[in-house]
Amino acid sequence: MGQVFLGRDVVLDRPVALKFTGADAGATHLDTTVTSLRTE
Repeated sequence: MGQVFLGRDVVLDRPVALKFTGADAGATHLDTTVTSLRTE
């Protein structure tokens, strides 16, 4: 569904996960995409 990268929150000084969805997750499937991201 996308790619996950390791990032760093400089304010909280902790690692974070950054997830970028692919181009196939367009606006027509926004509700499904948001639901999937929240459950992962």
